[in-house]
Formats: sequence, structure tokens, C-alpha cells
Amino acid sequence: MKIGTEKPRTLIPAGEHLLFLQSATLKTMQNKFKGSGADADEVERLIWQFISKTKDPDTGEGYEFAVFTGLKYGNTKAAMTKLLDNISPGITVETADTLDTDDLCGKWYRARIKHSKDQSGNPKAEYTMLEPYSAKPATKAPAPPDDPKDPFPDS
Repeated sequence: MKIGTEKPRTLIPAGEHLLFLQSATLKTMQNKFKGSGADADEVERLIWQFISKTKDPDTGEGYEFAVFTGLKYGNTKAAMTKLLDNISPGITVETADTLDTDDLCGKWYRARIKHSKDQSGNPKAEYTMLEPYSAKPATKAPAPPDDPKDPFPDS
């Protein structure tokens, strides 16, 4: 049996993208805040997996973009609150309490992506804007009047 290798994922380019929310998966991870008031070695986090409509020229597949959040909405500094405020405008603590991640998955979102560095100095992608996408039908420009008056007469 041939052994395969995993290539590093290509960082989604900075700029505007249409992103499809593929999944929100619960994962137990190492607690990066251990020692700063957090007691547990591990913590449960949600990984929100988006796929860009823009294709990676090397693979022909959409770029992957992930957002990691905690599990609670409400704290204005929390990643979950920031994400849900963006992708579910008008959300409140009451509506968040009954929200199911499945209601948000399978939908398209408009995003603006920027690049920055993580704590180790490695490049990472993050969103500066993320909102529900709705394809609005193109509207026709109004027809010009039959007898337009020159707004800039010569005299």
C-alpha cells in the first residue's frame, strides 16, 4: 500500500470572497489559555468550516477557511459572539439560546479576508467582514427621458 502525504493547505487569499458554510464541528482541543485563569487542560471548541467559491489554481478546489469559537454567545469579546453577530444579524441572547448550528450551515456568506500572524509568527487568515449572502436580481437602470434638457447650457 502506497503511503500518501498531506500537503499544507493554501492560505485563502486576502480580499472579498463568497464562502459556503460547510460545517460547524465540535472538537476537544488543548486549552491555549491554561495558566491565565483557565483550569482545564482541554476545552471544547467549534470549528466553523467555510469553503470559498474562489478555486485554488493548484488543486481546483475552493479555498478552506476556518473560524474557531467557544460554545457560548453573549460576551462581546468572545469569538462565538463576534461570528454569530456577523452571520446572523439581529441575533439576541434569547435567539442564540435556541439556535442550532445546522440552521446556519449550507448557506453562502460574503466575506472580507485579511492576513495577519498567529502567536508563532505564522501567517493566518481572518475575517474583517462576514455577512449572509443573498443574490439580488439585477435591476434595470431607468430609461432616459424622451426630451432630456441639457443641465449645462452654453449660455
